[in-house]
Amino acid sequence: MRDSRRKALALGVLLILTVAAFSGALGNDFVWDDRGFILDTPELRHTKHIPLVFHPKLYFDRFQEGSWRPVETLSHFLTVGLFRYWAPGHNAFDLLLYTMVVWLVYGLAIQMGMGELAAFIAAALFAVHPVHVEPVVVSALRADVLSAIFVLAAFVCLIKADTQSHRAMWWVATLIFYALVLLSKEMALVFPFLLVAYDVLRARQGRLPLGVKWIRFRYGAVLAVTGLYLFLRFGPYAGPPHSYTYVGGSLGSAILTMLGILVQYARLLLVPLRLNVDYVVRPIESLASPQALAGLGVLAAMVVAVALGYRRRPLAGFALAWLLLSLLPVANLVPLENPMAERYLFIPSMGLCWAAGLAAAGGIEWAAAAESKARASAVWALVGFAIVALGVRTSLWTRAWKDELTLWSATVVASPESARAHLNLGSALILGGQWEAGRGEIERSLALEPDKADALHNLGLIEAHEGRWAEAEAAYRRSLELQPDSPATLYNLARALLAQGKGADTAMWLLGQAVSFKPLFTDAYLLTGNLLADQGKPDEAAHAYRRAVEADPESAEAHSALGNAERALGRPEAAEAAYKRSIELKPDSAETRFNLASLYGEQGRYRETIAELERAVAADPTMAVAHKNLGLLYLKVMRDPARARLHLQRVIDLAPNHPEAQAIRRLLDSLPSY
Repeated sequence: MRDSRRKALALGVLLILTVAAFSGALGNDFVWDDRGFILDTPELRHTKHIPLVFHPKLYFDRFQEGSWRPVETLSHFLTVGLFRYWAPGHNAFDLLLYTMVVWLVYGLAIQMGMGELAAFIAAALFAVHPVHVEPVVVSALRADVLSAIFVLAAFVCLIKADTQSHRAMWWVATLIFYALVLLSKEMALVFPFLLVAYDVLRARQGRLPLGVKWIRFRYGAVLAVTGLYLFLRFGPYAGPPHSYTYVGGSLGSAILTMLGILVQYARLLLVPLRLNVDYVVRPIESLASPQALAGLGVLAAMVVAVALGYRRRPLAGFALAWLLLSLLPVANLVPLENPMAERYLFIPSMGLCWAAGLAAAGGIEWAAAAESKARASAVWALVGFAIVALGVRTSLWTRAWKDELTLWSATVVASPESARAHLNLGSALILGGQWEAGRGEIERSLALEPDKADALHNLGLIEAHEGRWAEAEAAYRRSLELQPDSPATLYNLARALLAQGKGADTAMWLLGQAVSFKPLFTDAYLLTGNLLADQGKPDEAAHAYRRAVEADPESAEAHSALGNAERALGRPEAAEAAYKRSIELKPDSAETRFNLASLYGEQGRYRETIAELERAVAADPTMAVAHKNLGLLYLKVMRDPARARLHLQRVIDLAPNHPEAQAIRRLLDSLPSY
């Protein structure tokens, strides 16, 4: 009972530490990849799209994923279903997941035999470490947190399979969790290596059952799961081809560069002061370079520490082996989009924290054995200082992720030579309406990396905003040369052509291409419908608007456009239903209310017409045509000259040059004054 209470207390303190360090992120907005993976993926709003997760031909196009991570995608279905686009809800969910990781770090340490004190210190250090901020505060990077949960759960089940009854049940659970790691993130392929490191630990502890049959059973099952995953991952779910190249252009240069990155990782783990979102990595071409030599020294020290640890303190050896082995998937042996990122240290840092927990607990035990209160106090003070310092740094770092503007403003200061940082800052400025400042950042991005498709696309947006449609067209075309499958660029090029009064047929083709790459592209369907309506093709226009509604059932504009099409086709009931749905979604739309009023007027439903027109002018008091219609209805239908005068006079005040201004003035002169 006492042990249970102690563990419950430890879990409670770990919860408090975790929330204290990361609570500043709860009010943050969506940032970075959240826009593409969550905000701009309307499929996530509807559970009917969940089966697409398992459809090889549709998964990558519909969810904009670069690789097959169905567990992560399913988690986004869950959070969007629960919280829609309320960022604090997503943030709270991610913090809950992270708390589970912290508890599992503690629980696995105890399962391995580290002792409650060492396990608690390790988990406390892990809970507040600043390198964990990136995957915790960016919902689109949830794969790191999910994979951590499953890999830790797999090891907990593995240990229970080795030490408790119902061995088969626990071993099946291990394989299930391993499969879930694989379906969360590719880094899970390091699991077999971690299993070997664990078996070395068991052997050093004298608890490893030997035998060919046992080895065949243990590793055969893991390799079978791995093989099945590799078949799926590089077969049906291979995903779109990537153009990632090795840092420096060759594997040799990538390995040398990784030695330099290893030094940076050691710094981030031990002294995480200069944190950054986007590290600019310079290729290292020679082993004689200072960075490569330093990295070689760090690597050698880690290997020696692992070997000595296994010999003298097997648990410490396993912890350091965990750190070293879990860096393999991000060692650039396979080209990565980002050669270096803080989130790559999420799982490796567990090993360092376990080793630190063992060292701290050993120091406390050493002081107790020597009966030296001063030594024990010094160790506790050092541990407390480390936890507080890391927690404060984490708390401050979470606030840098408040929103896109805050995040990328800080990043361009930390990485002034990062083309991506300037691009993202420019995008944030554009979204905030700061077009001129946005142009400056986009141009800086292009100066650093001239062939950046996203930057050229955003430059086109700026030119279009300024009415320079020819320049916008040129920018979009250059962007498409680099990234021909960009739905947004295809759509915006179509808009640029139409704005110049040319290429309607080309614009239609571009819009068709856009929806082929992004089937749920509401704006593309709307523009297609408008073009078809202008060409006198109401049936085809209505079909396009229906596709817009299917793509986004919560688009008020799509329902309103569909209402117009149904009305043009002589289907008043369908038109009324579409208008009403649009108004439900956007009650302050004066245009839709005016159109619904016009539909009522065509049916002779004058009281309903007046009611909708009154709502239209309440939403937009400057809508002269609504005031005109109200004035005429009050005069001719309701026989209320006072109200008629009020609205007709409003037309003259708003639009003195209205085409019917003279007739309205004569009508006003004929009305009695009030």
